[in-house]
Amino acid sequence: MSDGAKILIVDDDLDMLHLMGVRLSAAGFQVSTAESGEDALISFRNNRPQVVVTDLRMGEMDGLALFEHLQAEAPTMPVIILTAHGTIPDAVSATRRGVFSFLTKPFDGQELMRRVADAIRISPSLDPEKISAHWRKDLITNSIRMEDLLRQALRISNESHSALLVGAGGSGKATLARAIQQAGHRASAPFVCLSCTDYPAIDLEEMLSSTSTNNVYTQATGGMLYLQDIGALSLIAQARLFSVLFAQMQAKDP
Repeated sequence: MSDGAKILIVDDDLDMLHLMGVRLSAAGFQVSTAESGEDALISFRNNRPQVVVTDLRMGEMDGLALFEHLQAEAPTMPVIILTAHGTIPDAVSATRRGVFSFLTKPFDGQELMRRVADAIRISPSLDPEKISAHWRKDLITNSIRMEDLLRQALRISNESHSALLVGAGGSGKATLARAIQQAGHRASAPFVCLSCTDYPAIDLEEMLSSTSTNNVYTQATGGMLYLQDIGALSLIAQARLFSVLFAQMQAKDP
C-alpha cells in the first residue's frame, strides 16, 4: 500500500505525534515528524514528502497557515488536517479551500491509513509525468483559475460521490469529466456520456430508471456516467435520476 512513500506528520501533541509516526512507519511509510508549523516547513523543503498530515490547532502557525504555505510551494500536494470536535466548521472551510481531507479526533488508526493511501494515489510526487501530462493531456491552459479547477478535479478523482460541473456550452465540461476519470482508479473503466438533448423524453426516462434493463448505470458500472445538459430532462426523468442518487447517498451513509 505504501511503496515507501514519504509522509510528514505535524502535531504539537508529542504523544499523538509519536503514535501516528509508529503506525505509519509500521505500514512501510517513510515518516518525518515536526512539532510546529515552522519546523514542518523546514522539513518539507528538505525532504519533499508526498503527503502532509497536520493538526489544526497548534502554536504560532496553525494547520491552516501551514497549508497556505505548502499550497504556495506545492499546489497539488495532498494535505490532511486533524481536528477536534469543536473545530469541525474550520475543517469544513479548509476542505473547501483545497485541503485534501480532514479527520476528527479521536480517529481510528485504519481510517488514517485509508486517508493517507487515498492521498498517495493523487500525489504528484509518485509519478510527475503521469500526473502532470497523462490525465490532463486534453486540457491545455495558462489560467490560474483553470489550474485551481484542475487541482480540485484531481482531488475528487477517487471519490465515489456525484459531482456537478457548471459552465457555458462548449466550455469543456465533458473533457474535464473525462480527465477526472483518467486521474483516478477508474481510468480503465467505462466512460458513458449521455446527452439529455439527443433522445426523446420517454427514452431518457427509461434509461434513467434503475429498474430498466437498458439503464445507463449498468453500462457505466465501475466507471463514470456523465450526464450532459441535465436541465433538458423531463420532470419524470429528473425524479428517477434523483431517486437513484438518493439511494446511493443512503447506501454510503446508513
